[in-house]
Amino acid sequence: MGTRTESAAATHETKELNATKDRVGELQARELEKGAHLLEEHIDESEIDVVDGRLERIRKDDGERYFRLLG
Repeated sequence: MGTRTESAAATHETKELNATKDRVGELQARELEKGAHLLEEHIDESEIDVVDGRLERIRKDDGERYFRLLG
């Protein structure tokens, strides 16, 4: 019976993690649409849904790599 409870807990944690990743991706997409430049290390390209999927990688004067929305 413990295995079933552990499995249910793991499933619940996985669902919560996926929901959190979805929310973060939505927030990042909104920020990009407003013109933000987001550090590359904080972005999971496969999780961001932007218009036409038009992300561009740039390097700024600070030496860091960023994503921004084209156009």
